[in-house]
Amino acid sequence: MKTIKTLFLTSLILTGTIAVNLSNAQDLSGYRYPVFYAGVQNTGNNMTLGIPLQSWETPPSPGDEIGAFSEEGKLIGSTVFTGENLAVTIWGDDETTRNKDGMGTGKKFTLRLWRQEKNIEEIIIVNAWLEGDDIYDVNGISVTEKIGLKPWSVPSASYRLEQNIPNPAKENTRIEFFIPESGNVT
Repeated sequence: MKTIKTLFLTSLILTGTIAVNLSNAQDLSGYRYPVFYAGVQNTGNNMTLGIPLQSWETPPSPGDEIGAFSEEGKLIGSTVFTGENLAVTIWGDDETTRNKDGMGTGKKFTLRLWRQEKNIEEIIIVNAWLEGDDIYDVNGISVTEKIGLKPWSVPSASYRLEQNIPNPAKENTRIEFFIPESGNVT
């Protein structure tokens, strides 16, 4: 099981135990923000992935989350399944910075599903496309036709600490890290 946490820090000194609870994150429009696949960075460059409801062999449950990942395993898009057709914004690399903060043009992305009730992840396999494919293109559009799922297991190198953004930081910075199971971190 993989846990993804994103922290917004007002200091560069990390001490003590940090616990983040975003289980009821919503805005006033009723949109429910992802909590498992949280912390996607808007880079200004993106493509759209459409997932029609009829694409699923076995549809997720409302509240389950879909995450898009780069070849390096960086989360580059996410959304919450509502029981209807949905779209995922996949963020490309911001070429005005030195940091690799999104997908590179011509690179392949992968998809995963987090099942909220069971707290498990599955790999989303797109068996057929109505339009486009799983290759990132700025302003591109891809639409799935047939989706299957298979179990996902945590890679052996499951602990990871990402570069803080922005770097250098003045007042605020964001640090993403990955741990193999839920828990408090220090």
